[in-house]
Amino acid sequence: MVPISFNRIDPLFMYTQLLKEALLDIQDDDEKSIKEFTEYCRTQKDVSKTTIEKIEREYRDHSPIWWYTGPYFIYSMLNYGLRQMDVDIILKMGFFIRHLHNHITELHRQQEKNTPKHFQVFRGQERFARPATKNPNSVGILFVINTDTDICKKSSTPFAEKTLPPNHPDLASSYNNIGMVYYNMGEHSKALSSYERSLEIKKIALPPNHPSLASSYGNIGLVYDNMGEYSKALISYERALEIQKIALPSDHPELASSNNNIGNVYHSMGEYSKALSSYERSLEIRKIALPPNHPDLAQSCNNIGNVYDNMGQYSKALTSYERALEIRKIALPPNHPDQAQSYNNMGNVYHKMGEYSKALTSYERSLEIRKIALPPNHPELAGSFNNIGGVYCNTGEYSKALSMLERALEIAKIALPPNHPDLAGSSNNIGIVYLNMGVYSKALSSFERSLEMQKKALPPNHPDLASSYNNIGMVYDNMGEYSKALSSYERALEIKKIALPPNHPSLAMLYVTFICRSVCFSDKNFSIMSNFQININQVKRQSSFMEPFDVEIKKQRTISQNEKILITTIENLSNEVFYEIFDYLDGCCIYKAFSNLNNRFQLES
Repeated sequence: MVPISFNRIDPLFMYTQLLKEALLDIQDDDEKSIKEFTEYCRTQKDVSKTTIEKIEREYRDHSPIWWYTGPYFIYSMLNYGLRQMDVDIILKMGFFIRHLHNHITELHRQQEKNTPKHFQVFRGQERFARPATKNPNSVGILFVINTDTDICKKSSTPFAEKTLPPNHPDLASSYNNIGMVYYNMGEHSKALSSYERSLEIKKIALPPNHPSLASSYGNIGLVYDNMGEYSKALISYERALEIQKIALPSDHPELASSNNNIGNVYHSMGEYSKALSSYERSLEIRKIALPPNHPDLAQSCNNIGNVYDNMGQYSKALTSYERALEIRKIALPPNHPDQAQSYNNMGNVYHKMGEYSKALTSYERSLEIRKIALPPNHPELAGSFNNIGGVYCNTGEYSKALSMLERALEIAKIALPPNHPDLAGSSNNIGIVYLNMGVYSKALSSFERSLEMQKKALPPNHPDLASSYNNIGMVYDNMGEYSKALSSYERALEIKKIALPPNHPSLAMLYVTFICRSVCFSDKNFSIMSNFQININQVKRQSSFMEPFDVEIKKQRTISQNEKILITTIENLSNEVFYEIFDYLDGCCIYKAFSNLNNRFQLES
């Protein structure tokens, strides 16, 4: 039931006014929107396939009012979505709402000149047989309103602002819902503004530990998480959890969700032990609060698998992913997108283990499900093509890899805004293939295109920007343009120092990679190393989180006097910090590489 405010104005109506304004701001491709709508309709029950096909063929042949008033499901679906505040339906039909609004506006403009100053509005109810006036033709009329158009035109104040006090809880709900729409549109700054306004009102209108405050903090955290501002996301999520611990039972599912969100942030920050702890706490609560095969349990198992995957503990990752898949097979339809996610994640593990045939099988199974479950240009299909292309790249089948990656890019261009981060990811992957092929000009072009999109779509110190600078540095390095390579590498390191905690594996690996490449390979890297200032003391022990990797020690040609001086400098650095590196990399293959390197120094000195 919809609550009624003290002045008898329905807050749901006020919310629809705000929602309407948000939908009318959307600028999208109508062709794409119609296609997405019809694909969505095909997944719904009791929707006529004949009508769907008619919409695809004839939508532009008729007016929006014709479609709305005709004997089709559009009227009932739209009304249901608005009545239930089903955001999914509202967004899918956003293009039609916009067209209908514009059509009505145009009709009003055309008719306004001929509208009399005073006219009567009749509200009919067929069950009343007696007239409300003396006119014998007015049978069935319940009441009559005399309307003055001049008075109607005077007020332009929105209902929500005019009828409610500035800190009424219903306004907070409206701002929250608007924030949700903006979030689904990818308008993160607008979503954040709406969520924060909702929170401000709730702080005044509600008790300090009301569960609704926790929801607002959770929503704000989600936006910051997607913007890559992890410290702010963590603060919001932890505040939500604090409130929930006071307001809710200890095994309430909302506590599980907050722990899961906190785990997501720690995962993104590379704090894998903390992420694992949060995910496991979430799973424990869900095991108590939910049925044994609830989809949320699968989500927890999936997230735990993601952590083990990044820690390099692949057997544990596979076990978690397989458990998630088992639950999803029981709880969900056979071709549900979440099953595709499980197969995709298993493919990621096999890929990293070098078991490329198993990886390819898993990725292809994921792709099969997504082709059935999703529209033909859905972004997740692009993800599957990207992953399959990655396998072909690693097996040296570069033509197949390019074919898959270019297909992924085509889909992303249709499905996503022009500067979406996933478009940048596709361009980046194509650049990696060209880099492996030795086609450096095309690799550089792809990496730079990726970087330009990331600069527009992401915060200035997002970790993905560092990856792009690093890739550009590799291209310049291979082209022999060492000063440009150094500049790109240093920019990558600057970003990672800001974006990531000091003990993040990615940051540590960057330090160690510079040392290994500078010492173990050709003289071009000596020149880079001689100018590169290493702050290795930031490296902390994270050995269990790092994937083992091999450093090939190549026999150098005769070493010049200048290079001997440089090697001596590195030997001195070794005396100061290499023991810390050894402690950090305990159990990794690179430990042996450094040992061999020190032995070589001694033989050549």
